[in-house]
Amino acid sequence: MKKLLGIVVLGLLLCNVGFAEIITLKCVITEMEVGGKDKNEITGETHASQESDQFFKIDTNDNEALKTDLMYIWVHISKGGKRDSTDKYVSYETINRYDLKRYEKTILVDEETANNYKTLWEKGKNDLDVFNEIYRSINTRYIHLSSSDDIEDFTMSQNHNCEMIEKKF
Repeated sequence: MKKLLGIVVLGLLLCNVGFAEIITLKCVITEMEVGGKDKNEITGETHASQESDQFFKIDTNDNEALKTDLMYIWVHISKGGKRDSTDKYVSYETINRYDLKRYEKTILVDEETANNYKTLWEKGKNDLDVFNEIYRSINTRYIHLSSSDDIEDFTMSQNHNCEMIEKKF
């Protein structure tokens, strides 16, 4: 009987009862800056008023995300908008786990700088200090690029209020 109880206890200790959950968020942009300006220069409307609802799926077991007690954090690197350009968009995205506020900041950088961000993020993906270094660097570049008059410099910042979408059936 003791052996059977020991096997059951060990079996329960070794089994994995955690499962990934996919969470769907419906987000509305509350603030948006493009090129350091919150209003469209042609229409005069705020950028946020021109955007529709956005939906995001979050995998709670996403290995690309840095998970803290307060938030989920991602660093994204993607190809720039011009077909022949080697420039890249570098952005960070955070979602607060308690109030579901989503924040994203994006800058356009050259390929070498983007590769430096990518190397840094991949080396320390689960390290909050690495994210803080990327965060400070992107914010510093964002301020510099936003205040520049060069039309080639792209920056964007978005704040979202989100709500969790429940499955109906």
